[in-house]
Amino acid sequence: MILQIEDQEKYKIAESDSVETLEEAKELMKGKEYDSFVIDGSFPLNKGDEPDINTQAAVEFIQIKNPEAKIIVWANSIRAQKYAEDNNILCFSKNQKEEEHVEKMKKYNLKEYAQVKTKEEIMEKLK
Repeated sequence: MILQIEDQEKYKIAESDSVETLEEAKELMKGKEYDSFVIDGSFPLNKGDEPDINTQAAVEFIQIKNPEAKIIVWANSIRAQKYAEDNNILCFSKNQKEEEHVEKMKKYNLKEYAQVKTKEEIMEKLK
């Protein structure tokens, strides 16, 4: 199952459980097992908070709860992208072209993603 942390409606993935805050993600993770996560770069920690770069907090929490989880950071935030790259986490800019997604996956040497050509196929591979 995929859990997505995303506070902008236009970027929500239909096939995932989607929440807007880390607080909501933690609540869902108490009752369900997720093996894949798509994390935005800027989102609120708690309901009512302003969005901020909370990628690191989300990744660390997920890795503690499920060290085998597949994590993708899908963000426009340069800080979030840098954090992901520095920690060998697959990261895509929301503005990247499809071909750039494929090239980045090859850079990370992810065999299961090597033949992917679209963002939709990436989501399918996460299932």
